[in-house]
This record gives sequence, C-alpha cells and structure tokens, in this order.
Amino acid sequence: MAKKSTKSQLFVDPSNSIISRKGGDKFLIRFFHLPTMTNSQEEIKFKAFLTDFSDNYESTWNEESVYGRMDPIPIFENTKRTATLAFDIPSSSEEEAVQNLDKMDRFVQRLYPSYERVNDMNVLSTAPLWRIKFANLLSNSKTNTGIGSAKENGLVCYIKSFSFTPDNDPGYILSTENLFPKVIKVSLSLTILHDHTPGFIQGTFGGPGMNHHFPYGIRDEARAEAAMAAALGSVIANSTMSKAKKAQAKKLLRSLGAGTPGAMKRVKAFLANSNTAGTKAVTTPAGKGTGKRSTGGSTHRPPPK
Repeated sequence: MAKKSTKSQLFVDPSNSIISRKGGDKFLIRFFHLPTMTNSQEEIKFKAFLTDFSDNYESTWNEESVYGRMDPIPIFENTKRTATLAFDIPSSSEEEAVQNLDKMDRFVQRLYPSYERVNDMNVLSTAPLWRIKFANLLSNSKTNTGIGSAKENGLVCYIKSFSFTPDNDPGYILSTENLFPKVIKVSLSLTILHDHTPGFIQGTFGGPGMNHHFPYGIRDEARAEAAMAAALGSVIANSTMSKAKKAQAKKLLRSLGAGTPGAMKRVKAFLANSNTAGTKAVTTPAGKGTGKRSTGGSTHRPPPK
C-alpha cells in the first residue's frame, strides 16, 4: 500500500552538484525526438543511474554451398548495431517525482508516430525516430565527445521496446489525485541507424579527411592523456621519489582528471623536469658527487683530502 509522504524533500541528491560542474552533462542520458523537437532545450534528459548497458554488433552473411567445396562461399550483407539500456530514475523530492513522471508522459507519447490532417483524415507522416546521447558511448562518431546535446551529437535510432516499472519498495508520493513513484526503473532496446557510411574508404574509416573516431570517440588527445596519467601514477608509486614530487604528481593527476585548462601542458613540463619519461628516478653518477642528497636517495660525499 502506498504511504503518504509528509516531507517534500526525501533526501539530498549529490548527483545534482556533479551534473552542474563543467563537463557534468556527460552523466546524463539525453533523448531528442526528431519529428517534434526543434532545439536542445526540449530534450528529455535523465541522470545516468545505469543498471544495464550493452552495445551489440551483428554481421549478416549469406552462405552459398557449392558442390565439391567443403566450406560455403560467404557473401557479406551488412552489420547491424543495436543497444540495450536500463537505468533508475530516483526522486529526491516531491517536485522531482512530479517532473520525472511528466518526463515519462512526454517520452511514451513520442513512441507513437506523427500524423497530418488531410481531408478530415489522419495520414501517417513521420515515424518516431530519435537521437540518443550518453557520454561518448552512444554518440555521433563525427563529433564524438563525452559532452554536448543529443540534437547535435546524438545517434539516430528507433526504439524497439520500452519498459516503465515503478519500484514498489521505496513506495510512492501521494497527491490529491495522483501517485508519483519515488523510483522508476526504465529499460529500452534500440536499433541505431548510421548517418554516415561505416567502413573503410581508401584505407580510412569513413573516408579520407572524415576524422572518424567510431564508435566510442577515443581521440589522440585521450590517448595522450591516458599515457600522462599512467606516467604520473608511476611517479606516485615510485618509492625513490620525494614526498614533494609525489604530492605535486597527485595534484596534477587530479587536475588532469577534472579537465582543468592547461593541465596537459603542466603535466608535460613536470614529467620533463622530473626526468620521469621512463618512470625512473634521477640519480647522480658515482664519483661525481655534489655533497647533496640526490633524488635517488643516496648520499655522495667528496673524498677527504
């Protein structure tokens, strides 16, 4: 039995502060309905409390058997991409519970087609196509980035199935006329429509000059950032490094992960000045002591006269 809530605020939701940060919109699942929406402000957005996600690729081959040949002749037809997505929609307040159920109304309405009125008859005009965006995992390969709107950076798709399941354990919020679930469980399956020619054209995926990063948007900058993060991690783990160097490396690693402007440039300078490109400590050659402790931790004293 649903219990009436006496408080409008159910709990403090820390995800709001995460999403409001720079780049925080990558933690949103965005849906843009092509037939009815005109700008990104109309997108239906949900916080990405994922419970399931899979991205599937299935190639279709037509096999032709020939007399005397042990193996069939494979004839390639196509490669189809589908995805399944499941996530929870919690409500931290009565107001958010109403907003979430309103989003469900808008979403389900757009699973149906659009019609035009012709001679007092409804004529089917547009199928319910969408653009979906989730970080860099479901994103247009031409502009693939973890942030941005579904309208500009989403994948074209159609939704094959959709499931709306209120979670009965947390219960509901009661109003005079309606029930508002505190948690909604959503699952859907979709088929992705490629809006480019997927495949190698003259040796380049998508064709020369297309600069595709299909399908998950790993660019050269991301590879360089990952290499720098690994180098900083080696510095932090290196027992011969001074505490000051390790503290500086940790600070740079945090700024790199946060996408702080100029972070990569500072990391490059740090690694170059620390001579840690190979994650080795700087040492003073034997017999050429300076009377000071080296970064390697050994002491060199000048020989007595």
